[in-house]
Amino acid sequence: MDSPTLSQALRAGTRDAHIRAERMPFVQRILRKTVVRADYAAYLRSLAEVYKALEERLGGASEWLKALHPRELYRTLALEADLQVLDPKAVAEPVAVAAAAARRIRELPETHVLAQAYVRYLGDLSGGQALAPLVEDALDLRDGAGSAFYRFPGIDPRAFKASYREGLDRLPLDPHQEREVVEAAVRAFQEHESIFRALEEGAEARTREGPPS
Repeated sequence: MDSPTLSQALRAGTRDAHIRAERMPFVQRILRKTVVRADYAAYLRSLAEVYKALEERLGGASEWLKALHPRELYRTLALEADLQVLDPKAVAEPVAVAAAAARRIRELPETHVLAQAYVRYLGDLSGGQALAPLVEDALDLRDGAGSAFYRFPGIDPRAFKASYREGLDRLPLDPHQEREVVEAAVRAFQEHESIFRALEEGAEARTREGPPS
């Protein structure tokens, strides 16, 4: 039996971590359209910190890593635009675990940066596409304002994901490096779980405090 390709190993190796992340209470707020503007802004602010670090690394990466991640994928500017729509003054800082994740990304070897990019961008192009209408309904967003994070002008999500996986499978990585990528992708999901957990704690705290007087 042939060994799995890198894309197959990533899909299989991260399946359980992916399911756990999707079941986090904060994610359920979005899926059930109960998320409120302040909580969603906190989410985007934390994501912006992580994507900024990731995209700084990709911008200065080796050609093999850059080639897999065209700038049309980058999310930092879209996140900043969404935050301006939602409330530019609502959230000044990311949750601490997001800031820590961003610091780690700036220090990772490139195979681990690849894993981070795989988890985040393929998630954005997959389940993220289903979140856009839920967020727009929950927050009463109109004409795409406030949901730019989910839109990828110039990219066909399905076609891009197929070509991306083909690109992964062509990378000249040895078996040890491929295992490293899969393990790093699982850790990226676990980081995301920690961010969701912190966001849920913040959302619960804001609920207890009630609206400002």
